[in-house]
Amino acid sequence: MGIEESPVVDVYESGKLIRAGAEREGFSRLRILSPLPCWNFTGHVDMPFPENARSACLLFYPYDRSGGPGVLAPFARSNYYAEAVARLKKIVSELRRKTGFSKEDFRIFCNSRFPEKQMAWHCGLGYFGRNSLLITPEYGSLGIIAGFFLPFELEGESPLENTPYEHCGSCRQCALSCPGKAVKDGGGIDRLLCYQYLSTASVVLPRDVTSRWNILYGCQICQDVCPKNRKKPEGNPPGRGLLGEEPDLKFILDATEEELRLFLKGSALSQSWIKPVLLKRNALICLWQRGTREERDALTEAYLKHPDGILAGTASCLRDLSSTSLPRL
Repeated sequence: MGIEESPVVDVYESGKLIRAGAEREGFSRLRILSPLPCWNFTGHVDMPFPENARSACLLFYPYDRSGGPGVLAPFARSNYYAEAVARLKKIVSELRRKTGFSKEDFRIFCNSRFPEKQMAWHCGLGYFGRNSLLITPEYGSLGIIAGFFLPFELEGESPLENTPYEHCGSCRQCALSCPGKAVKDGGGIDRLLCYQYLSTASVVLPRDVTSRWNILYGCQICQDVCPKNRKKPEGNPPGRGLLGEEPDLKFILDATEEELRLFLKGSALSQSWIKPVLLKRNALICLWQRGTREERDALTEAYLKHPDGILAGTASCLRDLSSTSLPRL
């Protein structure tokens, strides 16, 4: 049903329905972006809002962080993105039945090319931490952003701060703790130095980075030290696409690309931009870090002549590290 043909929408009842559904489905916070901002979309991850969208609902889905340390960051140990989308579909389905709009009128997004963090900041879902992550009053930054567009307007809400990074004040814990020194003094991230970015960057990691590397995917150090994340209640438990904190690194390294894709299907690591060879590179380094001298030598020798340049280059870097005094984990 197009916007011109739509029935009269009871805005008050629609808003109540959305908020009740969000609470029922485990979202900790909900805010309305309305009217939609007239932004210029020039970034490589941004794309225009749907033509029939009149407002948007932004929600925060907190994830579980009760597990111990591991090679997977907590947000990637289960597919919280897919879980949030599945729960939003339930809310939208009920909303469609009440309003008569079609499925196409409610565009769901999560980890998408829409400017989700900027949208969430603009309507007060949270405020920006110095590390560029969205921080909510209830759960800090320990959750993911999700939402959907609406073909009608609800009353919009305002930002929690006048300019980004206000709430951080003089705190620089994230900047001081970042191993890559990626957090800028004025706020924001130099992504080329960020371990989260580097975990899927198609490069041989620099020697100083490799010597400290213990990541299969994701980095959460800046969140672990953030005062806004202390003494927060636990988030939604892991569910679909569960990998846990310590997937089988040897299997990941030895598996064929097809075997690895099947293993990761439905998980947070099944995204198209996460290339199997980069997970193999990360697994190779992690296994080297925890191996004996003999095991390290065997790993590097096995991959020095690998046909993939990233794996061969990583093995060469690890061999060089074995004969240097650079600090290792």
